[in-house]
Amino acid sequence: MADVEERNRLLNIIFLLANALIASNFLGFSFAARNSGRLTLNVQIISWVIFIAALIAVNAWLYYAYYRKPQK
Repeated sequence: MADVEERNRLLNIIFLLANALIASNFLGFSFAARNSGRLTLNVQIISWVIFIAALIAVNAWLYYAYYRKPQK
């Protein structure tokens, strides 16, 4: 049972770090664009769409790579 708990703990860390990496990239771009005065409404909408799409894509990829049980 300890192996399952250890695996789940490591998977939670992997998911947390992947989501933190995406969020930090989004925030870095957002702050850089805001400070340079280039953060228009169009840029803001596009950056949010890319952020949400990246979150969904990375979480789906990690789910299929680690959580989904192979079909027998």
